[in-house]
Amino acid sequence: HFQLILSGLSSTSRPPELKYVFVDELKNWTEAQRFCRQTYTDLATLESQQDVEALNDMATSDEGRENVWIGLFRDSWKWVEAKNFSFRFWNEGNNEPGNNGTEECAAAHFGRSGQWEAWSCDQHKAFVCYSGSEVTFAFINANMNWTQAQSYCRNHYTDLARVRNMADIQEIQTLIPSGQRVWIGFHRAVWMWADGSRFSFSYWRSSEPNGPGENCTSADLGDSGQWEDWDCDVQTPFICHNGEYIIVDELKTWTEAQRYCRENHQDLATVTNMEDVRMLNDLATSAGRTSRAWIGLHEDVNSWRWSMPDQYQNQFRNWAAGEPNNRFGRESCGAFSADGSWYDASCSQTLGTVCFS
Repeated sequence: HFQLILSGLSSTSRPPELKYVFVDELKNWTEAQRFCRQTYTDLATLESQQDVEALNDMATSDEGRENVWIGLFRDSWKWVEAKNFSFRFWNEGNNEPGNNGTEECAAAHFGRSGQWEAWSCDQHKAFVCYSGSEVTFAFINANMNWTQAQSYCRNHYTDLARVRNMADIQEIQTLIPSGQRVWIGFHRAVWMWADGSRFSFSYWRSSEPNGPGENCTSADLGDSGQWEDWDCDVQTPFICHNGEYIIVDELKTWTEAQRYCRENHQDLATVTNMEDVRMLNDLATSAGRTSRAWIGLHEDVNSWRWSMPDQYQNQFRNWAAGEPNNRFGRESCGAFSADGSWYDASCSQTLGTVCFS
């Protein structure tokens, strides 16, 4: 296959950091992502108009003007919290979940035994919250859109109801007036980048995204790089990106962050010198990140070590003044702050994550 490499800016003491790589090989979105993760960092993330222009530059070179996969995708239906359950109770006789591009949130219809339907999240309905690990349900007879309902549940209970089995359906049914539709905590995930970066910048073509079942994104290099949602099984060339650090916004404990980085990249980030600190600062600034995120540093038998096995003996540290302080005797994991300094924190705290690729 043919690859075109675009170099981005980096510190002069390193070779230029590879930014985008065009791969002229036909793959579906999943195959393209697998290739990018094995060979580079991931499918391309675009966070600014400057990034779009970098891709458009590819259209002026020999590989032509065509649609290419980028790393933006929309996941399948999921619960509001990280835990997922295999139980589904869609009204399949009515072809649910419907998908006209706007039906992103689930309501249980208790005129149909609590079967689920897909609705626009802007619709106003009553809703069901849940509380605690033992899971008790509460019916809230106030009409709100799905986002408002979730906010209410999080403020007064734990979250919108998660439904694990038919026993939960039956318990909720005892609370709901017959025939009523109520929001539950099941929704189609929002658009997200494959590498976990925050999705804030977009460059959709007018009227896109619009396709039922089209959950992956291509950039049209023949039309200024505008994005279209596509069926993920279409085979087309693709764009990878390459870089050392990836910031993942989803909140995780340190152990969850380590597992995520090892499964999707290489490991939690190792920082070896002030040049790496500056690189992370630049990345955090471009991503608009102001809160702390996990790095691979952790305390192991009274000494701080890195998660990556071959970096155990790396002694570079950039602790903030007074850190590490092991407050309350529970802070054994290292976190990076947007100003570049490090803090120790409880490993069970949930923060963003910095992975090393």
